[in-house]
Amino acid sequence: MEWNTYVQRCSAISSDSPSTRCGRSLIKLKRDWTNICQFTIRAMNSSDRRKHKRVALHWPVRLSRQPGTQPIESTTKNLSSEGFYCITTESFTVGERLQCVIVLPPDIVASESTVGLQCHLTVRRVENLEEGFGLGCHIEDYSLLTGSLQQSPM
Repeated sequence: MEWNTYVQRCSAISSDSPSTRCGRSLIKLKRDWTNICQFTIRAMNSSDRRKHKRVALHWPVRLSRQPGTQPIESTTKNLSSEGFYCITTESFTVGERLQCVIVLPPDIVASESTVGLQCHLTVRRVENLEEGFGLGCHIEDYSLLTGSLQQSPM
């Protein structure tokens, strides 16, 4: 029942002071209604609003703040067409722009050489975890790399 409907029904039953049974019920219901609304808002805000489905893929990824710097090694926890989530040993800042190479496993690539994606990313989320820092990254653009990715410049 909507809040306004309840107030109208309660008012029609009794227009006495708030000390009446209806008045006490009205105060309790308002408190309960507020709790329900707050819970619903929290649930809506925490729901998965991503446009693209995520897949639990654990692929090697090397993150770099600037070309030529020592990359930070990690593994993706999940991946979509627009981004990925991984855990790193270094902290990053939301909004920070990075470069990375995601190495595709040889068993899914019909090629003799190593294949990877060189990506430009934006960090969208940073979580402080026991094992490091969780990063939610948005892929801005990417290009295909083939050959030796061990010493691949970023």
